[in-house]
Amino acid sequence: MSLIRSHHVKLDDHNAYDQRISIDVIKEIATYIINKHASLIVDIETKHANPQLLDKEIIQYLDETNQYQMNRDEVISDVLNYMFGYGILQSYIDDQNITDIDICRYDFIIIKKQGYKEIAPIHFVDELEFTNFCKLIVIRNGGVINEHDCHARVADSRYRLRINVTIAPRNVLGTSMTIRKHRLEAYDLNDLVQQNMLDVKSKVLLKQLMQISSRILIVGKGASGKTTLLRALLKEIPLTERFLICESESELYPENPNFIVQKVQNHNEKTKTDLKQLVRDGLTMSLDGYCVGELIGNEVYEFLKAGYTDHRILGTLHALGVEETFPRMVSMLEDRQINDREKFVSKAVDIIIYMKKFKVMSISEVIHDDDSFNELVSFDIKLETAQRLEGTFMHKSSLKSVLHDELKRRCLC
Repeated sequence: MSLIRSHHVKLDDHNAYDQRISIDVIKEIATYIINKHASLIVDIETKHANPQLLDKEIIQYLDETNQYQMNRDEVISDVLNYMFGYGILQSYIDDQNITDIDICRYDFIIIKKQGYKEIAPIHFVDELEFTNFCKLIVIRNGGVINEHDCHARVADSRYRLRINVTIAPRNVLGTSMTIRKHRLEAYDLNDLVQQNMLDVKSKVLLKQLMQISSRILIVGKGASGKTTLLRALLKEIPLTERFLICESESELYPENPNFIVQKVQNHNEKTKTDLKQLVRDGLTMSLDGYCVGELIGNEVYEFLKAGYTDHRILGTLHALGVEETFPRMVSMLEDRQINDREKFVSKAVDIIIYMKKFKVMSISEVIHDDDSFNELVSFDIKLETAQRLEGTFMHKSSLKSVLHDELKRRCLC
C-alpha cells in the first residue's frame, strides 16, 4: 500500500518519538476514524475505496491536533496495520492449528488448538482498547454494532473467520468476542481419519453416501466438528451435481466449481433476506441439492420441502443426539397445518450423523416405514476428558433402506 509522503521532516534516531506515545496516538487515531469514518473502513476493506483516502484523514487529524513531531509515514503505517490486521491476535489467526479464540473479557483469552483449550499469555491493555478493537473488526467486515445494536455476527472471508461480538448494555461485565476459525484449505475425509474423527470404514461409507441421493443431517453442540465434517463431505459430491449453499455467514467455502453460494443479507430493508427465502428461491434454480450451513429457525420447513421434491439436502443442526434431532426440528417449524409433524420431518431425512468433541459418535439410518433408527456406526467411549474422547469405532449394521438398493444398482457397495 503506497503511503502519502508527509511534508514534515523525517525524524532521525536521536529524535525518534517515544514508542509508548506512538501506541497511544495510534489508538487515538483509530478510535477517531472508527467513530467518524466507519463507511470508509468498509469501503477500503472491500476494495471500493482507495486506501490513500485514509492516509489523508490520518494526516489531517495529526495536523488538527498539532502533533507535528510525529514521523507521519510511520504513524500511517502503524495505524493501517492496527486497523486492518488483528493486533495481538494476529499470530493466533495465522496459526492453522488453532480453531477457536474466545475472549470473555479484555484480559482473559482462551484458545483452542488441536482440540485442547488453553489460556493465552496475552491480553488487551484495558476495556476501552478491547471494545474499540471489537467495533473495528465488526465495522470493517460489514457489520453494525452500537449501544442499540449491541450484538453482531460477521464473517471475515480472507481469514475464514466467524466472529461474534457483544458489548454493553447487553453485556454487563464488559465486551466479549468469539472467533471461530475455519481452515483456509478444508480437511478431506482422509485428513479426518488421520485426525481420528472417524475410521476408515466410516470414511468409505460416507464417500458412498455422497455418490447417491442421500439426505444427511450432521448434529451436535457448537464446536463439535459439524462444519469441519460438512466441508469434507462437500468435496465428495460429484461435479455434475449443481448445489446451492445457503448460509447466515460464510463458513463452508466449497472448493469445487459446481456450488452456488449465497448468504443472508441484512444491510437494509430493500436487500434483506433470510435463510428461508434463500432456500425457497432455490426451488426455481434447477438444482440437484441444497446445503444449509446451520439450520437455526423457520428455514427448516423450506429445507425439508426440498427433501420431499427429490433434491439432495445436507445441513447441520444443534441437537443432543440422533433421537433428539427430529423433536428439535419439529420445534423449529412455523405454525403450519401439518397433521403429524415428526413424521413430516423424518420422511425427508435419510442419515443422521451425531458429533461430539470432534468425533463421529454415531451414523444412523432413518427407517421410514416405522420412523426408527438403524445405527450403522457408533463410537464406544473408553475415556472422556473435558476436551477429548478416546475409544473404538463399532460397525453395528449395514444400510437397509432404499439407499442400500441404490448403492447396489450403481455397483458402489
